[in-house]
Amino acid sequence: MKYTIKETDNIQLIKILDLNNLLVDESLTEEVTQHIQQGNTEFIIDLAALEYIVSAGLSLLISILTRARSAGGDVVILNISDKLQRIFLITRLHSTFTVKETLEDAIEHFAKANVR
Repeated sequence: MKYTIKETDNIQLIKILDLNNLLVDESLTEEVTQHIQQGNTEFIIDLAALEYIVSAGLSLLISILTRARSAGGDVVILNISDKLQRIFLITRLHSTFTVKETLEDAIEHFAKANVR
């Protein structure tokens, strides 16, 4: 398996182990869409296992973000390496995604967003 999804505090936690397989990418997109259709629109994407990311992987992350935000939710990226952080800076995705260092910080981001 190239990714896992589990729920924590009503947030879908996606741990991505590989973003270099288009079949996995399509499978993940379909699963995210199913979660959104069920009303689960908040996602944390853990990239700790990734050493690098190709453009198709970046496209997948943007797709998940777009779907979540269109449904009134959001995506937080978690555990990005220095190399991935540079890619996020070069592509300016650091200003598009919320990036947190710990799972607790990511969960807190959603808790604050839901207190309105």
